[in-house]
Amino acid sequence: MAKNRKVILIITILYTVLILYFMFFAFGRIGASHQITEYEFIFTPLDFYHVPDLTDLFRFSLMALFGFGNFAAFIPFGFLIPMLFPMRYVRFITLFFLSIMVVETVQMLSYLGSGDINDAIQNSIGASIGYAAYKLGSNAKTIKKQLVISGFSALFIFAAVWGCCEVIETALTKKEGPFIAINEVKDASGNTVQHTAPYRFELGREQVLPQYNVFSFKEQTAAVYTSELRGRDIILYFKYGATGKLGGTLAISVDGQQLLLTEAPTYQEGTAETYEIPIEKANKLTITVKGNARLWDLGYREMKYFWN
Repeated sequence: MAKNRKVILIITILYTVLILYFMFFAFGRIGASHQITEYEFIFTPLDFYHVPDLTDLFRFSLMALFGFGNFAAFIPFGFLIPMLFPMRYVRFITLFFLSIMVVETVQMLSYLGSGDINDAIQNSIGASIGYAAYKLGSNAKTIKKQLVISGFSALFIFAAVWGCCEVIETALTKKEGPFIAINEVKDASGNTVQHTAPYRFELGREQVLPQYNVFSFKEQTAAVYTSELRGRDIILYFKYGATGKLGGTLAISVDGQQLLLTEAPTYQEGTAETYEIPIEKANKLTITVKGNARLWDLGYREMKYFWN
């Protein structure tokens, strides 16, 4: 028994050194530390439930590797520590979490990483998986059976936790809805934006045929268009260019706050610019077009939770 304990202790020390190496020195941390000028510590648990997609793992994405490692790399501690120092789960996870927070703080103070409570939570979830698997296999009569049962249990529990995290992330993450042309949106009176029917025009030497709408003006003053979005979280999409030698300007504001003021490319440039602008809690959208500017295929995708 003493011999087995000695072997487990050596394995624990070596594995701990390996983990600390990856946390402090791997992935170019030393070189990156010279570019860090201030401490960064994330105190608020925000995305500890985030897990990489399986497709990302198969592509060996570095960020996916980090996300996977934050859980999986700490599972062995759930086996090794209780085998060395038998203790109840509450005491085990409390000591483990505090230890990880110390490591995260040292990472921050040494500029070899940022302190992040989300990483500490993910590490602790991994250790909890290992602890649960260890307990499930601890009643086996032989060490071989104990390792087999614990190993398969760890895989099963890890898959279950991964699936739960996917469900939580899906429930708490907004996704883009279908594209809605702005001229299809009705205001409180049931009216839509007028004088925006699509028509063919020339941009530089190319013919442009908008699919949904065109915002422009044919008078001596600027054309102003307004639309009611009723507090939606959206991503605004549109294309923008100028059809004449003098160019033009575009201004976009939401609820009186200006989001964009830009000049259109000139006739000589003959190019169009494509924009994607995220806007939160949008109510009144105001578009102001001057000069020979053309704004077309203006619309948005609403950011929604899946249950909406």
